[in-house]
Parts: sequence; structure tokens; C-alpha cells
Amino acid sequence: MRRIVLFVAIIVISSCSKKEEMPEGLLSKEQMVKVLIEVHLNEAKLNQLRVPRDSTAKVYEIMERELLKHQGIEDSVYRKSFQYYLDRPMLMEEVYTVVVDSLSLRERLLNTK
Repeated sequence: MRRIVLFVAIIVISSCSKKEEMPEGLLSKEQMVKVLIEVHLNEAKLNQLRVPRDSTAKVYEIMERELLKHQGIEDSVYRKSFQYYLDRPMLMEEVYTVVVDSLSLRERLLNTK
């Protein structure tokens, strides 16, 4: 299933992206999509917990740190990359289009089981 989602993400990104030079040391669109999908899945898990908001924030920080570690991404690289995409709304829209489509596909696949 992950392969299907990643394949769809790569196709969508490559088909609708302009070839702007990405500065060194930032995450590519594909990497950003992959990280953001996991970020949103982690957020969904936390939203299901019945814990105070301040506790959720602490747990989220730990989950985010573990996610980045697992993906082999430094926190500073993720933050700089996120800011880079935020500063370029068209690029961020492209990234989030793939993120939303991938999460929707996952949900549909889970609901058909």
C-alpha cells in the first residue's frame, strides 16, 4: 500500500512541478510529502487520545523527533524546508495536494477492508 501511495505522490509531483532550483540542504518535494503524511498520521493518532492539550503537545514533540530520526532528517533541515515551502505557496500547494490525495487514498483503502 505504501508503494502505491508513494508512486502516486511521485507521479503527481513530477507532472505538475516547475523546475525551480531547490537550494542545497532542503527536502525535495517527495521527501516533504513523505514527512508530512507521517506528521498528519501522528496528529490523527494524538487527536484520538483523551489527554490534556499541553500533554498532547509534549507527546507530539517526541513523536516528531522520532519521525525525523527514523527518516534520517535533521530537525533544522525539516524546519528550513517547511519555511521554504511556506514562502512559495504554489510549491506548498503542490506538496499538500499530494499529501491530501495520499491520505484520502489510505482512508479509502482502510475503509474497504
